[in-house]
Amino acid sequence: MKSYSKQFVQNPKKSSKRGAVIIEFALVCPIIVLIVFGTIDICSFYYLKQTLKIASYEATRIAVIAGSTTSLVETQAKMLLDNSKVNGYLVTVTPSPESLNRGDFVTVSVTAPSGPNLPLKGWFCSSKSTFAQTSMMSDR
Repeated sequence: MKSYSKQFVQNPKKSSKRGAVIIEFALVCPIIVLIVFGTIDICSFYYLKQTLKIASYEATRIAVIAGSTTSLVETQAKMLLDNSKVNGYLVTVTPSPESLNRGDFVTVSVTAPSGPNLPLKGWFCSSKSTFAQTSMMSDR
């Protein structure tokens, strides 16, 4: 009978280790969650910034082509931004492509708020506007 009762006696060292593991997990888990969500938000911010750069570059390429109009330039940028699901953007073309002469520079600026375009609504990255601009010389 002695051997049977010994099986059900808990080892005090084992239960104290179990409690320490639970406390360590409770302390470390929020830090790991913050790191994971922060990484997701920062990566999404850089994706948004790169999307704006690509849209401004491609729109500027259209602007320097002979026969280009402001409407065509804005349509190119909007198409790329809509495909990437960017919300609340603003496309600005300076000067108008119709008035360009050979050697003139044209600039396309694309601005979008970062908060609505990030999965965590800008908890880790600021919720200010994100901006990209490209300039090219006309050769027409």
